[in-house]
Amino acid sequence: LFLQASPGANWIQSKEDNEGIAADSDDIAFSAAVGLGLDIGLSDILTLTPLAGYRYYLPTRWESLGSEAFITSPSGDAGIRSEESSIRQFYAGLRLGLRLDQR
Repeated sequence: LFLQASPGANWIQSKEDNEGIAADSDDIAFSAAVGLGLDIGLSDILTLTPLAGYRYYLPTRWESLGSEAFITSPSGDAGIRSEESSIRQFYAGLRLGLRLDQR
């Protein structure tokens, strides 16, 4: 059983095309994650590891969306679009490990 903590830097792209008005944005989002896993030895050199975790991306500012910040919703209401976002991600997976240092 292991606990994992990991920082991250992620390149995130956003593309929008709304009624002929296009806006693209590229940004780097920093993140932090915690996870839990269990190594299961299948043989002397193979391990199978189920794992699960949670990753939080710090708020990211989408610079190119600023020019189109004032929007009208389909219902006709006008509002200001947020240029910042933060993402939260729960994840789960399986890892197959190969240990070549076993004798």
